[in-house]
Amino acid sequence: MEQNATFHTPGQDDWSPDRSGIPYFHVIGLQRENQTVTRIDARLTFFRDSLGRVQMSPAEEVRARNLYGQGDGTVALVSALRTPSLLAPDTLVKIYRGTTYGDDLCPG
Repeated sequence: MEQNATFHTPGQDDWSPDRSGIPYFHVIGLQRENQTVTRIDARLTFFRDSLGRVQMSPAEEVRARNLYGQGDGTVALVSALRTPSLLAPDTLVKIYRGTTYGDDLCPG
């Protein structure tokens, strides 16, 4: 079982059965520029030892780089956009977009 399966349960993620009549608003922020980390690309490094054998570098030498994409600076758009079938009935989804370079919709 993946670790996230213990957090993501039908009661946590699926609001479609909600018939309470409460109006739900799903608000999403979107920066003008792609400044949200959407993925981390980690790569192991290898080297040849003195006998010519290929060895893996120690874990502390793993090279990682952030890959950026759409989002609010904290949450990637792909994560913020919930599957429509999981939303409560009549949920209003609104995306607020940055209007100038450097807009910070989620100040830290």
